[in-house]
Amino acid sequence: MDSPHDSLSAPNASAAANGNTVPPFLSKTFDVVDDLSTDSIVSWSSDNNSFVVWKVPQFERDLLPKYFKHNNFSSFVRQLNTYV
Repeated sequence: MDSPHDSLSAPNASAAANGNTVPPFLSKTFDVVDDLSTDSIVSWSSDNNSFVVWKVPQFERDLLPKYFKHNNFSSFVRQLNTYV
């Protein structure tokens, strides 16, 4: 499926600056989305306050296992939804 999927507001970068701890899941998600080399798979939306997974199969195969302990997109979305 090569269409946009669930989105989430970008983690608040000022949280870390203010001494608040950013949960590891959000930090890792931010890292994968913010990596310019992955923009064809996942990237920030045009207004930069959410992200879009453009290529779910590649996201599962190549990126999820690099950042997380699994490669299941549904599990990623389920965890993501706990922060929405």
